[in-house]
Amino acid sequence: MLGMIIPGRSSKARGPLIKVARSLKFNQTDVAYLNRTPGAPTDAKKGTISLWLKRASLAGYQTNYGGAFYATDTSGQDFMAVGVDASTGVDYIYIVGFSGAAWTLRSVLKLMDTSAWCHVVVALDSTQAVAANRARVYVNGAEVTSWSTDGRASIALNSVFQFFQAAVAKFISRYHVSYGYFDGLMAEYRYVDGQALTPDSFGVLGPNSQWVPKPYTGTYGAQGFYLDFSDNSAATAATIGKDTSGNGNNWTPNNFSVAAGVGNDSAFDSPVDFDDGTVHGNFANLMFYGTGGEHPLGAAAPCSLREARTAYVGGTSNQGAISSLMMRSGKWYCEFICQTVGGLNGIVREDQPFTFSFPGSAGSLSWAQFTDGQKYGPAGNSAYGAAFAAGDIMGCAFDADTGKIWWHKNGVWQAAGDPVNGVNPGFTVTLSAGKGWRFVIGHNPNANQAINFGQRPFNYPPPAGFKALCTTNLPATDAPITAGSFVGNALANGPMVDLGGPPSSMTINGNVVTFGTHARKTAQGVKIISALAAYNVSGANTFTAVVPISRKYARAQFN
Repeated sequence: MLGMIIPGRSSKARGPLIKVARSLKFNQTDVAYLNRTPGAPTDAKKGTISLWLKRASLAGYQTNYGGAFYATDTSGQDFMAVGVDASTGVDYIYIVGFSGAAWTLRSVLKLMDTSAWCHVVVALDSTQAVAANRARVYVNGAEVTSWSTDGRASIALNSVFQFFQAAVAKFISRYHVSYGYFDGLMAEYRYVDGQALTPDSFGVLGPNSQWVPKPYTGTYGAQGFYLDFSDNSAATAATIGKDTSGNGNNWTPNNFSVAAGVGNDSAFDSPVDFDDGTVHGNFANLMFYGTGGEHPLGAAAPCSLREARTAYVGGTSNQGAISSLMMRSGKWYCEFICQTVGGLNGIVREDQPFTFSFPGSAGSLSWAQFTDGQKYGPAGNSAYGAAFAAGDIMGCAFDADTGKIWWHKNGVWQAAGDPVNGVNPGFTVTLSAGKGWRFVIGHNPNANQAINFGQRPFNYPPPAGFKALCTTNLPATDAPITAGSFVGNALANGPMVDLGGPPSSMTINGNVVTFGTHARKTAQGVKIISALAAYNVSGANTFTAVVPISRKYARAQFN
């Protein structure tokens, strides 16, 4: 990959890996952050930050340098971030520091994939004779080597990093007083005081060639810490902000909640797939559909996604969002939470052009239930079940093998539906070979809803045999797609194309794709970013792709 160096590794993971049970959600509109003022460090000339993160907001939706994952509240306002403010609209790794003099690092590659987890390591060491070795950054085990701004020559030899100084407030998810709030999820957060380490200290290639977290076996130094966010019994420094390194360097949480419901900031979403009676792994979240939204992805939309892309806040026109993970086979369950009436929720086929007004609109390849109780599909709407009020739960069960879909209201299946036995569905949709499905959430203007794919406890248990939409539950036979077609729009804000994983190479209409120019890789496939007819003609486009790793195992892509 351009601008990345992957260290040589002779084998796949052996020995114990970490089962990451929980992550912590940072909801930007809650101004959620952690803070701590450290004592004397082992060595302020060197240190390592390691964390896993899953972004929720791109730069177009952030203000005031949003995306800070570590910062020092000083006059220099040192911070490490992914993404910058809306006026710039570029989602790069961005570090501003002070070590004898001010310095800045800004990557060429962008991290704009909100559908999966990634591992970020920042290692600082001012004792290095070579200036380029005084600040090193790694993403998913590979070193970032291509920088649009590279100020490492300004890091004075043997200087102290303000990031590591004593008696100066440190923050996770903001810098200074009112800037830089991160939006998304964090997990496995470590700071090693007095050592500049490589990502091999914290991760390893897993059995399916994915980068996975492993136990850190070294020392932490005097001010080092390890936040695993596993204790969600309360939102306090001794629980959710607890340092489990043995140092007791706890962090104080601000504006977090562990109460049940949409605002619960303790999530099962994890960079590690496992099921210990509770499913953990990379859960689906939401992405916009419609003109001006994220399907195509990137421009501001007349509504917003919050709560790490599990809540939908209405705007001035009909709009909606779809699940990031596709359903190609199997039985799936999710819950829609009615926050204000006016929403339609259901499924949509992947080849539906996202120009329709709302889920279930006439002529579309989508099927939904409205909060007034009616069901909507391509042929129109009809009476179906009970109406919903604010606070009600609309459960949805979809069998991608038979095309049957059911809805319940607060645990009671509508119209005598029975997903377990496959009878009385709301709809039986026509399946099409090779076409997948997504859950879809849409509404009239100003209607608010939320969705739970299983990243927090369900209000009602899924029907027997139906599963939460998470990579842990994707079948091992979920093969990548190496050839097909998509509907283009001739815009630089082009469609998402699901390939079942990130491609290593691709052609569109017979033309070789340059990633970052014609298309941007995601853990699920690609996002078209070219208006050229060679890559995005209005109408049908054909593609071929080499997809070496399934979306079941893929990490967020940096390109």
